[in-house]
Amino acid sequence: MRIAGLGLGRATDRLTDGHGRMHVRLLGMFTVVDAEGPEIDQGAAMRWLNETIWFPQVWATDSISWQPIGETSAVASIESGEQRVEAEFRFDTDGRVIDFAADRYREVDGEFVMTPWSTPIIEYGVFDGMELPSAGSAVWSLNGSGFEYIRINVIGIRHHTQTRS
Repeated sequence: MRIAGLGLGRATDRLTDGHGRMHVRLLGMFTVVDAEGPEIDQGAAMRWLNETIWFPQVWATDSISWQPIGETSAVASIESGEQRVEAEFRFDTDGRVIDFAADRYREVDGEFVMTPWSTPIIEYGVFDGMELPSAGSAVWSLNGSGFEYIRINVIGIRHHTQTRS
């Protein structure tokens, strides 16, 4: 996290072997979030599924199961650890993702509450020779209205191939 060029903090949200962890430190000294558990596992798996919009090659693997629910939408599901998460991908008539919708845990007054969550995409760009989302947002549906808590503008993407020996 940077404001006016100053490094104020670092946040990580990771998924490893089906387990999520969210960790936020301010000024490199103060931990303000260090969360793990089943709800964080679900949220991290959902975030991973959502972020496949930037590496859609995985859609053609056995990692994701697909169930069409209309001409322009499908439910995708993954197994992560001991749980299964699923979300609806919505596409335009050219086959580009225009929204991702699912229920995801959100913390409210120290308790986790399953809440509708979406990531509408409003713009595409070309990265690494592929047309991929370049602008959108993340939105919680609260009491019938949307709360946009982040806007995303992608300025570059690099895909790396990892080999294991």
